[in-house]
This record gives sequence, C-alpha cells and structure tokens, in this order.
Amino acid sequence: MSLWADVRSLFSRFAANAWQFLAIHPVVNVLVIVLLAPAAAAFLGAAVTLSGQPALSDEELLFFILSPLGLTLFIVLLSGFSIIVFLEFAALIAAS
Repeated sequence: MSLWADVRSLFSRFAANAWQFLAIHPVVNVLVIVLLAPAAAAFLGAAVTLSGQPALSDEELLFFILSPLGLTLFIVLLSGFSIIVFLEFAALIAAS
C-alpha cells in the first residue's frame, strides 16, 4: 500500500468519527481544568504557606519540589495529569 493510500484511509476514518473525536477532546480539557487547576493551586499554596514568605522565587519553588512533601505533591499532580491524558487516548481509540 502506498503512502497516499494510507493517508486517504486515515482521513476517511477520521471523517467517519470526527464528531466523536471533537466531543472527547473538550471534555478532557474540562477535566484537566476542573481537577488539575485546583490541585496545582493547592500545590503552590502549600509551597508559599510552608515557606512563611509572601512570595517565592523560582529557586525556592525548585527547592520545595525537591523536598519530601513537595516531591510527593508533584508526583501526585503529575500522576493525575498522566491518568487524564491516558484516558483521553483510550477514549479516542475506543471511538474509532
């Protein structure tokens, strides 16, 4: 099969499922905003609260991430983001 035949096949499969694909992506974006934005804000709030200062520099944020509590919060936040991205891929595969 030639490259152009593969490209045509890919576009025809996308066209057949375009509405499902276009519906899944905004739903996942809303999940990211609703779940991860408050978690990230809490993460930064914890960093500022534990420092006892009104603001933090980039270096102080890095040192917070390298602390045991910061590393734990960072891994939880990264895990949540990864789970949401993998769920989006699974939904897109299931929709095709």
